[in-house]
Amino acid sequence: TFGGQLNSISMQMPEVQAGLGALQRVRNLLAAPQEPVGGRPLPAGTGLAVEIRDLTFGYPGGFALKSIDLTVPAGTTCALVGRTGAGKSTLAKLLSRAEEPPPGSVFLAGQDVTTTDLQELRRAVGVVTQRTEIIAGTLEENITLFADVPRSAVEDAVDALGLAGWVAALPDGLQTRLGSGGTTLSAGEEQLVAFARLLVRDVAVVVLDEATARMDPQTERRVTRAADRLLAGRTGIVVAHRLS
Repeated sequence: TFGGQLNSISMQMPEVQAGLGALQRVRNLLAAPQEPVGGRPLPAGTGLAVEIRDLTFGYPGGFALKSIDLTVPAGTTCALVGRTGAGKSTLAKLLSRAEEPPPGSVFLAGQDVTTTDLQELRRAVGVVTQRTEIIAGTLEENITLFADVPRSAVEDAVDALGLAGWVAALPDGLQTRLGSGGTTLSAGEEQLVAFARLLVRDVAVVVLDEATARMDPQTERRVTRAADRLLAGRTGIVVAHRLS
């Protein structure tokens, strides 16, 4: 009987450890400093120029970017290609202020991002990373993130990305349940959801940070086609290990 109880406890340990890890992340979030409120609005437009001027940025422990200059004209796409640890993702984080850049180093539409209203900045800059979080809800709700978006806008975004066939093949189309207890998506399909989120928001700048790193070549081709349509007319920064 004693051995059986020990076995039962050992079977529950992974869930206990996952719960403790989640609790620690919640504590870290609650302890994080409040994000700044207020700032200048961004000019309207479907493509805004990105400029980095003499950027020097470092993390505790020694890694640093030094004297980086980069200009991405409005409506064009720039690929950042390099080995792991070269600082590609750091540039993407600084643009959306997931990491705070030094004042006077990162500009969007000629405006310092550190003086820009943070909510406006993140409405204008859409970031897709290696992993997309899927929430418990329908595909439509995962695309709109529960914002008040007309169904027609969601359908238009799906059509514009060339995903109408994929959505039609799902059990209930846009009403297919995802997340816990629902349909499971592949890594590539999760990225397609992320692209649709950005198109519905009509972002001006698209940052793809290793967005195809977790998928097979066939899925990567589908995602790449969708990415091409998402980037059309927008300013794009594509972070990748391979130029292709």
